Amino acid sequence: MSYEELSLSGFIKEIKDVSEGTHPRKFCFVLGAGASRSSGVKSGQDLVKIWDIELRERNIDEYNHWRKKTGITDDNMYSFYSRYYEKRFKRCPSDGYNYIEKIMASAKPSAGYVMLAHILTTSSHNVVVTTNFDHLTEDAVNYYAQETPLVIGHESLAHYVSANPMRPTIIKIHRDLLFDPKSRTEDLEKLADNWKSSLSLIFENYHPIFVGYAGNDNSLMDFLIENTSKFTNDEWKYPYWMLYEGDKLEGKILKFITEGSGYVIYHTGFDDVMIQLGAAFDYKTPPEEEFLNDAKKRYKSLVDAIDAFSEKSKKSEVEVVIENASKTIEVVDENNSSKDGIVAIEKIASQSEMQQQYRLAITEMEKGSYEIAGELLLKLIGQDPNNIRYIRKYGNVLLEQEKLNEALTQFDKALKIDPEDELSHFWRGMVLEEMERYEESLAEYTRALELKPEDDFNHFKVGSILEELGRYEEALESYRMAIELDSSSDFYNFKFGYVLEKMMRYEEALESYKVAIELNPENEINYFKVGNVLEKLKRYEEALESYKVAVELAPQDSINHFKIGNVLEKIKQYEKALVEYRKAVELEPDNSRNHFAVANMLVELERYEEALEEYRISNLIKVDVMNYVAIGRVLEIMKRNDEAIEQYNNALKIDNKKALCYWRLALLYNKMNEYEKALDNIKAAIDIDDTIFGFYETLALIYMNLGIEDKAKSAIEKASSLKDEKRQ
Repeated sequence: MSYEELSLSGFIKEIKDVSEGTHPRKFCFVLGAGASRSSGVKSGQDLVKIWDIELRERNIDEYNHWRKKTGITDDNMYSFYSRYYEKRFKRCPSDGYNYIEKIMASAKPSAGYVMLAHILTTSSHNVVVTTNFDHLTEDAVNYYAQETPLVIGHESLAHYVSANPMRPTIIKIHRDLLFDPKSRTEDLEKLADNWKSSLSLIFENYHPIFVGYAGNDNSLMDFLIENTSKFTNDEWKYPYWMLYEGDKLEGKILKFITEGSGYVIYHTGFDDVMIQLGAAFDYKTPPEEEFLNDAKKRYKSLVDAIDAFSEKSKKSEVEVVIENASKTIEVVDENNSSKDGIVAIEKIASQSEMQQQYRLAITEMEKGSYEIAGELLLKLIGQDPNNIRYIRKYGNVLLEQEKLNEALTQFDKALKIDPEDELSHFWRGMVLEEMERYEESLAEYTRALELKPEDDFNHFKVGSILEELGRYEEALESYRMAIELDSSSDFYNFKFGYVLEKMMRYEEALESYKVAIELNPENEINYFKVGNVLEKLKRYEEALESYKVAVELAPQDSINHFKIGNVLEKIKQYEKALVEYRKAVELEPDNSRNHFAVANMLVELERYEEALEEYRISNLIKVDVMNYVAIGRVLEIMKRNDEAIEQYNNALKIDNKKALCYWRLALLYNKMNEYEKALDNIKAAIDIDDTIFGFYETLALIYMNLGIEDKAKSAIEKASSLKDEKRQ
């Protein structure tokens, strides 16, 4: 017994092909909480996150004791939904029902549910089995398919389930929202016998498609596992399990799908799956005129849902530049639709002129054609001046064009229409961040967070501004919250480590970077930063190993070779360091830093003519004081003193306040027995910076050579005093 993997496109083709003919097959949909997230209903995992935070804030000692006693850890907490529910509403169970009702009150069917309603009402695939309490499926059938489904919302009504229902049928095995829904542990341990009989009838005739269901309640999962033999001997129709990309196939799901000889299909979200199915089953957006009175609002809601699916999430539109590392991290957008989903969206959206125009604007924006995108959006705003989505997106276009004041105006306009629009506050914060108005930006991100506290990226952006403002402890707390809400993000763990590194808490930073590696072992920046911290801790051999992994993952990135060379230089393996620096030059020949590093190694290897050439190349790429100083030092070694003096003077032409240049001239003139010139230059160095004990040691040496012993003694005493201060 084993399972097989099936691509989503393969599954879509299969279900379409086998739905017709002389021997058609029928499918039913088994929905879990994940199907309702895009409709505004928090999933079981979302609620566990919220309740975990609330319980911890209410009484941390009691919280820790309860978690330990119950066996809850950060890794397994989501499988304890019912335990969290019971703990949170222990004193007054009716508060729990009230809470669930409130979070579902404003939920509206997403585009995925609209497609589901189409399939339920136009095909033989007309059954939904769900653990959800919400009314999204029946609302979608009522509002958008304009049919009335049979809703079986309590086990006492289970006898109404038939083997071949004639109308859309929705079976709620955890009961309907209004029928004392099941959330307590004891209620979720065992499936009621009435449900067992009903599900047997359904599975005898319908292939179950599990989507948005995490398998965290024992009642349904144990029933399925107990009956795997019925799936394998064709007494029941074999199952299809939709697994979200990135999720692990494990535990009871793995046991069921393996022993039940089912299919596993990876996908990028419920809406993505259903939109592709809707396209396959020829869904057409209904004309607006068919919707009367309140139906008109539902039409707009539908269009908005499809438009929203056309867009990238705010995460995907943000890049983060890592200081001093020549690297840019793109934040992964787990909410993006698949390629097939995009094709399906284009097919559906093209049927409405405004949707078609909006989709075209999004496409032009993704291509970087911001002028065209802006013109399209302005036309849409002219047709629907209070459409916040159009206004926001036009603000995004202006932001991409770096027209920051104009972008700010658009987000202000959106907030006048709806002051509680979370995304408008978020993007207003982005504009203010670009304008380096960090305090105002922080206020906007904070407001977005207040409006949507379960959004991990809002916590992240608050943290990023706090980091920019140097408020590192507060930044850490915000990043910590982002990690709690999305513990699978290597990027959030990376940023947590990055702030710790800034605070010189290197051991802690190292641990965070290692967590990031565990979460995403293919991301070279994580290994790069581990190497960086190990280098700071002087654990050079370990640093080398980490940088080498970074090179394996990103062999064309010059900075990785540069850093290996840097470590090899520190442990005095100059020949090997030279090889790495030369690789950096090959990969990035226009970077002066790489040539400068090559030159330094050639100096260490006493290959002075070659070193001079590399320093000169470095200076051609980027004229810099340190290039002239380095050239001067090599010329000194080669006893070409006049040329060395010329180079130091060239450096002073760029920066006449560079104390180092005067000091080098003083040392050289002293060596040439030109003590008065040496004295003038060392005094100039001290005038610029009188805290360097080496300057006073040089001053003492020059006075000794001039025979001015009392001043030499005074300079030595000053040097000694500065050394003592430095030790302290």
